[in-house]
Amino acid sequence: MEVVVCLSLAAVVFGSIATLFLSSRRTNDAAEKYSIASALVRDRLEQLMSLRFDDRRLSEGFHEDDLPPTLPDPATGESPSSVPNVFRRTYRVRQFAIPRSDEVPAGGLFTPVRVVEPGSRYDYKRLDVTVELSVSRPGLGWIGARVSAIRRNPAPDEILSEASPENVAGTGPAGLHPHPYFAGTGPAGLHPHPYLAGTGPAGLHPHPYFAGTGPAGLHPPQR
Repeated sequence: MEVVVCLSLAAVVFGSIATLFLSSRRTNDAAEKYSIASALVRDRLEQLMSLRFDDRRLSEGFHEDDLPPTLPDPATGESPSSVPNVFRRTYRVRQFAIPRSDEVPAGGLFTPVRVVEPGSRYDYKRLDVTVELSVSRPGLGWIGARVSAIRRNPAPDEILSEASPENVAGTGPAGLHPHPYFAGTGPAGLHPHPYLAGTGPAGLHPHPYFAGTGPAGLHPPQR
């Protein structure tokens, strides 16, 4: 009997140690990936900030992955190699205009206006650089890094805006104007939507629970 108890306790202890070991390995792996992603994202942002303001690499819109598909060979340092690059690096450039001083009350707050039409005056470009894992790692969640910076327009009256290829025509990775979900033409179009129009299987307008006519109507409640 004592032997069985000892073996059971040993199994519990060794099982716990194995779980902690795997958790530690996963945490260390995630920390290493975060460190690499942070270095890659800072490096790209520094490159973009050093370019001329009118450089084509700072053109309005979404810019695809610029990292090589493979890493240097660990043994020889040569590239390309058979070691795949697990990171993906992209960045987005957007144009903004600051409201004129006569449009903002003294001491009041203001919101910069996104400029998407060509030939308009704007005050700065916002740069958003993102580095993330291009492969999924179960148990690690999203691993990546993102940094942002602003480039001031040195001549707002001379350097005018470019047309946004992703937000004007809605052709980018998440084109905002128009978008099928907001135009009501997507697989779950929000305008109109059966749940908002009251025509779906549980139409919200009216809804029996809010009208007080359901089995547990909330207005008025049944006791």
